[in-house]
Amino acid sequence: MKNLIIHTKTKQDWIDVMKSLLDAGYAWGDGDREICEELWDVYEENSCIDVGVGDPENRIGYFEKEWHQENHPHIPIITADEFLNKTNQANEQSYTLSIQKDYNEPDAKKMNKLTAKVIRDFNKNEKELYKSNFKDENKNWTRDAWEQTQEMLMDEKYDQLLELAKEINKEQKAN
Repeated sequence: MKNLIIHTKTKQDWIDVMKSLLDAGYAWGDGDREICEELWDVYEENSCIDVGVGDPENRIGYFEKEWHQENHPHIPIITADEFLNKTNQANEQSYTLSIQKDYNEPDAKKMNKLTAKVIRDFNKNEKELYKSNFKDENKNWTRDAWEQTQEMLMDEKYDQLLELAKEINKEQKAN
């Protein structure tokens, strides 16, 4: 399975989908092969489990539904029931479930995938900063964050910068 997003509206949906994925041999980014049902509590009814989204190794990840809709609009989000029914059909008919083939995520939309253990250490604000690509998986500021901050400071301090420029130009004329 690649580029699969499953909306788990209830904690039981999460558990059932995770059992199916783990039984099929999938694991979290850190290699963990546990259901991690406490992760459902982060986004609750907006929780989505993803497989292989932006990850060439087809590992399990998760984010909220709205984030997936904004960042991966070309990947259909299926319900837990749809996933479980298709998985059961695939097992019975011995074919591989393939939601979307030859999907290439646009470079501008690529996000680093956090492992389940790392994302648990992020507070709500850090998750927002990570999702917007302002923090990386090590909680360091990204180049995007630095550039955005510099631009905001330049806008905020424009008048002071203009006065400084006038003084420098005046000094240069005097010399």
